[in-house]
Amino acid sequence: LNKLDDFIQKLVASHERNPYALLSLRHNKSEEAYLAQHTLGCAVLACHLAKALELDKRYVDVITLAALLFDVGRFKLPDPIINKIGKLSEVEYSLMRKHVHFGESLLHSTPTIPKVVYQMLWDHHERIDGSGYPNGKEGDEISVYGKIGAIVDAYDSMTSEQPYKHSITPSGALRKMSKESGLAFDKDLLELFVRSLGVVPVGSCVELSNGRLGFVLTLNKSLRPALVRQVYSLFTNTFIASSDIALDRNDDVTISKIILPSDYDLRFVDHIS
Repeated sequence: LNKLDDFIQKLVASHERNPYALLSLRHNKSEEAYLAQHTLGCAVLACHLAKALELDKRYVDVITLAALLFDVGRFKLPDPIINKIGKLSEVEYSLMRKHVHFGESLLHSTPTIPKVVYQMLWDHHERIDGSGYPNGKEGDEISVYGKIGAIVDAYDSMTSEQPYKHSITPSGALRKMSKESGLAFDKDLLELFVRSLGVVPVGSCVELSNGRLGFVLTLNKSLRPALVRQVYSLFTNTFIASSDIALDRNDDVTISKIILPSDYDLRFVDHIS
């Protein structure tokens, strides 16, 4: 736990220095290492949401820790289930849902684990409308930590390549989640989360009016894309030498649309060094 606490301190400090660098790191992913990267991605997003809530640092720290650990039980699942391509059978899905109990058992080996961590672990798959698991809680029966966990878990999952499904764009994920506001997700927390990430979140792949494709690196104070790294030309259908363009200081170039990087064999991680 001491090592994890040290790691959380570094992660939170990184967010304080440059939140966009940390949010960019979340896109350093591959489907082969999805589960480990998912735990980190959820921690980054939980830190970001806790900061948006303007919570005291001790709460930011423990919420970030809880998000790092709420899926730890999934590491106890058999590899064939974790890496299965296609829909899980009813028996497989029933076993997968037990990752909450596996995680609880693992945490019990450390008696000083904060209660917040357990609350997020227990509740991050509960839904506001009562259709979640493991206990079918609804509304205010779900802890605020569980509600935070549900949001960051779903968003990171939707925007990540996994063995059994392709990712969707960050904006697409936020639109999809907004349709379940008040059903799967707490309405107020989700609204703040969406607002904190901006209309075109960091890491989004965009088509520019100059015929180039690029990745959003930073947002301005209005949470609009500021710096975009251009990496591909639609005129020649080839990669180009990476170059950054400041959209908030350039009236001649605008974002035409948001695209899936996989459509052009692009990966964010290949262009952020």
